[in-house]
Amino acid sequence: MLVWGGENDDGVLAYGGRYDPAPDTWRSLSTRARPAARAGHTAVWTGSKMIVWGGATATARLNTGGLYDPATDSWAATTLTSAPTARTGHTAVWTGDRMIVWGGLSGTMFYATGARYDPVANTWSATPVPGTTILTVRAEHTAVWTGSHMAVWGGRNATTYFATGARFDPATNVWIPIADENAPTARSRHTAVWIGTEMIVWGGFNGSSYLGDGGRYDATTGAWGPLSSEYAPSGRADHTAVWTGRDMVVWGGRDASSFYDDGARYSPSSDFWTPLSLTTAPSARAEHTGVWTGTFLLVWGGEDSTGFLGTGGRYSLGHLTDDDGDGYTECDGDCNDGNATVSPQATDICNGVDDNCNGVVDDGLAKTPYYRDADGDGYGNSSASLLTCLPPTGYATAGLDCDDTNSLVYPGRAETCNGLDDDCDGSVDDGVLIPIYPDVDGDGLGDWELASYACSVPAGYSIVGGDNCVTVANPDQADLDGDRAGDACDICPDTPDPGQTDWDGDGYGDACELGALLADADLSGRVDGLDLAWMGREWGRRWRYPVYDANGVFLYWDYHIDLFGYEFAFALDYTKDEVIDGEDLSSLAVYFGQPSGAEPPAVP
Repeated sequence: MLVWGGENDDGVLAYGGRYDPAPDTWRSLSTRARPAARAGHTAVWTGSKMIVWGGATATARLNTGGLYDPATDSWAATTLTSAPTARTGHTAVWTGDRMIVWGGLSGTMFYATGARYDPVANTWSATPVPGTTILTVRAEHTAVWTGSHMAVWGGRNATTYFATGARFDPATNVWIPIADENAPTARSRHTAVWIGTEMIVWGGFNGSSYLGDGGRYDATTGAWGPLSSEYAPSGRADHTAVWTGRDMVVWGGRDASSFYDDGARYSPSSDFWTPLSLTTAPSARAEHTGVWTGTFLLVWGGEDSTGFLGTGGRYSLGHLTDDDGDGYTECDGDCNDGNATVSPQATDICNGVDDNCNGVVDDGLAKTPYYRDADGDGYGNSSASLLTCLPPTGYATAGLDCDDTNSLVYPGRAETCNGLDDDCDGSVDDGVLIPIYPDVDGDGLGDWELASYACSVPAGYSIVGGDNCVTVANPDQADLDGDRAGDACDICPDTPDPGQTDWDGDGYGDACELGALLADADLSGRVDGLDLAWMGREWGRRWRYPVYDANGVFLYWDYHIDLFGYEFAFALDYTKDEVIDGEDLSSLAVYFGQPSGAEPPAVP
């Protein structure tokens, strides 16, 4: 195990050491040509060298680094040409021939940039910037190498914690979004390990709470799966996690009030956690390092409530030991060597545990679908279900809850007028809305033409429509001529006039006066000889005719009026047949000698 850099109570450090587990001894690393002192940097192992890059001093961020060769105990500087901008809180992965650095921050600036470093050529090449819809700027995220992609997930920026991620393909230089459906909740300061087909995310901090859950991302299917929390360590951040080839081992970390010296190992094959032994464990700490040697988990450094630590420990998984005394070791197929009731000879019972270690939980037992009932109303979310023989806490046997965050919304509930689909039938406030009508004149009746629907009657509205005088109060709705225009506002109350037209704008309806009005061609206020004379001048003439183009397409109306134009001709043509003739004369004679606003004289 190689350790280098960091900080203690005196400041940032520029030295480290090599630990050999076999003789349990440390050796110092060369300080010749070493990188400048720093903390918050990254380090990757290439198979023969350690590459250190980035980090910060007490006063500045760094974009420098170095390659350490254990064979020669020597350092070589990484080039600054085309190197990424200085930063901390970034990630680095080794691809087999390149180190990829991505993300991080400098001061208040968060990055979505990165670069690939070739240690053989000592060159940098920038990675493309993912679009904001794929991956936004962040730090304190995780990154793993899948064998073909760098998978980035989680983290935060100045305002937001993320539950999103993306994969970078160096072969095509393309970013690919990671699905967020069923992904763990947003977080930073978590851990992630690659187990060959899946990325396992666990723990972290979301800005208010320390988390003890996680998820499994299948890079082949692109889907997230759940991660059991039974027997998992308590919620924490700044812990370490390693992959042993069989289990993920989590150790240490902190929450808001405590540092931890405990942990657990997680078996993906059985989806089960087994607590780690606390015997001779290192003291509680966070922000330490942890590596898997093939045999041991090595833990070193970090800090606790008293300060920085220069101690560590190594943990053996003990696959050859029958820890629970049931007659089976892990090598014998015991899938939980911390529970004597679980072994290959046990019989599965309905308890949510793989009792017989055959890889199947509660196999051979009758199972019932249960639906996640987050609001406790007895109805669950149909898209979040479990098939189990044991009724799980927080689940219901009935699904189809359209809002599992509101206990007052579920199938079959009586609909109330509240803007919600209370009964989950797909309709909001169905059957409980009432029609309302604006009552401008305040007479208790509203305008039926402007109907709307509401839960209650607001001020200025009525539940009774059909007001025949919408701007004049008339509670009695009197309508002498039956034209649905109430007498209180009817401009021709004695004559049916549904349209309430008033051609001359005198407040007296056309139904009562239009005949005389039109006969008064010169608009003198009286039907007399002048109107008759002007009619004679236009006698027998068509006062307008259509004009067409050569193809017979209508263009416009042409008017042939010598005196007063269209309005005059319109008045003379009392019968509106577009010809001034005897029919118009007969009509004019009916009103001859009368004022233009008068009723026609009785015909003998």
